[in-house]
Amino acid sequence: MMNLPQGLSMNAPFGGASASNPTAPGAPASNDRKIASAEQLVLDLSNPDLRENALLELSKKRELFQDLAPLLWNSFGTIAALLQEIVSIYPVLSPPNLTPAQSNRVCNALALLQCVASHPDTRMLFLNAHIPLYLYPFLNTTSKSRPFEYLRLTSLGVIGALVKVDDTEVISFLLSTEIIPLCLRTMEMGSELSKTVATFIVQKILLDDVGLDYICTTAERFFAVGRVLGNMVAAIAEQPSSRLLKHIIRCYLRLSDNPRACDALRSCLPDMLRDATFSACLREDQTTRKWLQQLLHNVGVNRLPTLQAGAGFDHMLAGCARNIMSNLVGNLLKKLGGIEEVCSGTWDALGHKGLIDTIIQSPYRNDNYNQRLKPKGQRQAPHKQPAPVLLVKNNVGLGSCFRVIGSFCAAVAGAAVSGSGPPPVHRVRQL
Repeated sequence: MMNLPQGLSMNAPFGGASASNPTAPGAPASNDRKIASAEQLVLDLSNPDLRENALLELSKKRELFQDLAPLLWNSFGTIAALLQEIVSIYPVLSPPNLTPAQSNRVCNALALLQCVASHPDTRMLFLNAHIPLYLYPFLNTTSKSRPFEYLRLTSLGVIGALVKVDDTEVISFLLSTEIIPLCLRTMEMGSELSKTVATFIVQKILLDDVGLDYICTTAERFFAVGRVLGNMVAAIAEQPSSRLLKHIIRCYLRLSDNPRACDALRSCLPDMLRDATFSACLREDQTTRKWLQQLLHNVGVNRLPTLQAGAGFDHMLAGCARNIMSNLVGNLLKKLGGIEEVCSGTWDALGHKGLIDTIIQSPYRNDNYNQRLKPKGQRQAPHKQPAPVLLVKNNVGLGSCFRVIGSFCAAVAGAAVSGSGPPPVHRVRQL
């Protein structure tokens, strides 16, 4: 074998040093045969004619050989052969034409990659090579047929092996990719087992401080996760799954550790977690019951949902409602001929400015200001007035926001009919 680390040669004992002193007679010879068989199967992976059988046999025996991961990683051409198996089925993903035989074969290759991902000596090498990215097309599929479901589940198993060991570097890598939306997609449309593994991955990401900060940095990320978790709670009420419910409650509990997210959960935590809906489901699971009790204590279950100024995500719920409202206003103003588009800035940028994420612009030419600065003899034909801009403070209540935008629309409509030009800028200060 080429490029094998010390201890993985043909003379090394099967299973590591602990197997060097077997108690049963004839064990050394048996172990040597197993080692020779494993090494030969790894060599067979580089031969296209022998690869399918080698994949099947190695995937069955991977639990018996604790040093299989370094063997796979350090053997010449082995990882390239596994990646070739993965890439070869990309063309049948869309349109979905994956056969059971193709799915089984590539899942055997994924099982060996999971072995590499879970081993401490190869985990970071696996990440630094960005091999998880090769699995993302499988997680992005939507077909619910058995071959695709098996493919998604095995791919999630590889990611789950990475996050199972608490490592901030692993979490940071995954957050730099699109793993969160891919997991959320599976949590919405996968089988119960796929949903469980995907929720476990999100849970492990949230349990890391880097992951929690990432999810709670923006309202969009928080509500994307919260919406999917809420839908899953409603689904579990109809088809109970204590295992899946356990991971969902743990995700909610971890979100409640963030002060702003905790305030938002007071308004959006599903009512079924507040009442006795899942009492029977959690009767035998004392740990999950404690998690749920702690979650309800953190969010203050007896408090009525409120949107008081300065709390939580600065009215994350109100902000999302205003986002929807701004889109409706923009469409109305387009029809009136006074507005061209609605621009919604990021939460961070607008939060820093203290403004709601609603900035309405008109198609009026903005270079009119520049024309005014030129001498009269050099001015070109006058343009329409600059765009009116509606800026609403972040801590203004929804009622006031509706009133201001309503008057703003009326003013624009009146200007469009009379031709008198755009209305003045409207600003709303804290009430």
